[in-house]
Amino acid sequence: MPRMSSPAELRLRLEQKRREISAEINKYPSPIAGCDAQFNGLLEDRRRMLAGLRLLETLAPTHQPDIASVDLAAFKKQTQLGDIVD
Repeated sequence: MPRMSSPAELRLRLEQKRREISAEINKYPSPIAGCDAQFNGLLEDRRRMLAGLRLLETLAPTHQPDIASVDLAAFKKQTQLGDIVD
């Protein structure tokens, strides 16, 4: 049986991770070289997190609290967030 998550819980987890990634980006020392793999990885993680939040909004809009759950495995696969969302 697929592991399910409430949209509100998933949204909170994604927002928390987005804030953590943004804080790490903001603390990153300058100057930043264009070939800095760690920084570029953080930017990519933030992009995927925002895409995940946009997808979640289409699956379970904030103004529609009656949607009970989201298939977590399918969501992680579709958004490629398996390495970030537990």
